Amino acid sequence: MKPELLLPVGTTEAFYAALEGGADAVYLGLRKFNARGRAKNFTVNQLQSLLKEADKNKIRVYVTLNTLIKNSELSELLDTLYILSQTTLNAVIIQ
Repeated sequence: MKPELLLPVGTTEAFYAALEGGADAVYLGLRKFNARGRAKNFTVNQLQSLLKEADKNKIRVYVTLNTLIKNSELSELLDTLYILSQTTLNAVIIQ
């Protein structure tokens, strides 16, 4: 079995660099629920555009939701997970 080349992408430019660099998969964060709060990360609309490119290039995309969730954020988290479930996303990484 060949090892997977999994690269982090925090910007659109980094995403395309990962494509050009031969990534098998990338992981990225959304603007909300991401431990890298100072990073730009992605909106859901931006994610959907990246997913189209990833699908064309046959690479997998994983979204990280890696923050501690407060009770007051549960509803928004569930809404986000529902939206993600309607995309071609390959996985969600949850803390």
